[in-house]
Amino acid sequence: THVTFFVRSDGFATAAPPAPAIAKTLRLGLHVLNPAAGNGGRIAEQAYALGCRVFTVIDDEQFAVKLARMGCRVFFRWWIGNNHISPGDLAGRVRAFCGEPGIVILGLNEGDVTGCFTAENMDARGAWDAEAFRLIRAQGGTYAGFGCAMGNPEYNDPRVCEVVKKWYAPLWEAGMRINY
Repeated sequence: THVTFFVRSDGFATAAPPAPAIAKTLRLGLHVLNPAAGNGGRIAEQAYALGCRVFTVIDDEQFAVKLARMGCRVFFRWWIGNNHISPGDLAGRVRAFCGEPGIVILGLNEGDVTGCFTAENMDARGAWDAEAFRLIRAQGGTYAGFGCAMGNPEYNDPRVCEVVKKWYAPLWEAGMRINY
């Protein structure tokens, strides 16, 4: 028997309750860092041959479209590093394949310059995601915003929770996907 423990905020360890049964199918995919320059494309094609149908592709629009046309779900992200791009920059970059079935456009990532750690970061990120969602949706595309790593933002800060309610609750209700 396997028992999972977690540590509560008061520091005491306790046995975790049994996990509920999941009625949905779980899909695992492959993160393809740079298909054009390196082994990413070859590895993705091998994964496809083995049955993988979910991929994240960074920076290679043509490879993302190729996978989508092969029946895959593809999450496309533009690596921006420490550059600050506008939602219009992103929408312009993906315009040619924005409505391609199977492709979901990802916005900012946790490591991008906007950050996702404080209420101020999340407020700026929320405004950015709202505009990116509007522009990409207008082009017929599917957009996934939020883009924070596990553990971020700091949900113990009530200001962060208010910002998430302010921006993301209406966006999710309007159809924006979650990138978390």
